[in-house]
Amino acid sequence: MTLNTNGIASDITGKRILITGGASGIGAASALLLASRGAKVVIGDMAEEMGEAVAKQGQDAGNSIVFKKK
Repeated sequence: MTLNTNGIASDITGKRILITGGASGIGAASALLLASRGAKVVIGDMAEEMGEAVAKQGQDAGNSIVFKKK
């Protein structure tokens, strides 16, 4: 894996990534960033409404991101 100047993996297109605690904070930001870079992201969290909202935000931007309640 190579990193770009921001320390983010630059070759994640098509990679599958699971983020636990992805409904808010750093987890949500990471999920949205990675999805915007082409990763297929699954968010896991107990906060169902917030997780669905994060997934919808990513999907509305045309990214592959889904929410699953833990």
